[in-house]
Amino acid sequence: MSEQVVIAGVGMHPFGRFGDKSYEQIGFEAVDKALKDANMDFKDIQAVYVSRMYLPATAGVRVASLFGRTSVPVVDVEAACAGSGACLRMGASAIATGLY
Repeated sequence: MSEQVVIAGVGMHPFGRFGDKSYEQIGFEAVDKALKDANMDFKDIQAVYVSRMYLPATAGVRVASLFGRTSVPVVDVEAACAGSGACLRMGASAIATGLY
């Protein structure tokens, strides 16, 4: 990796069971917190990497669509306990190589 890659913002929804919330709402809250932490708008995002487990293959698109219509690529990763690490590695590699 030749380019420096930084994590500009983070956001997380609390762990637990939330029967009154859809996964889209939970994802929206986490992304919204990360964007606010980074002082960014969703329109600044060039690609989305989503770690999911037991959710539809379109989970990432469904969450991203809550921020408005987007034409950025959305990658849904099903990698069990390694999902978040796999997404982080793919996103960092895409940035480091100049793709985004």
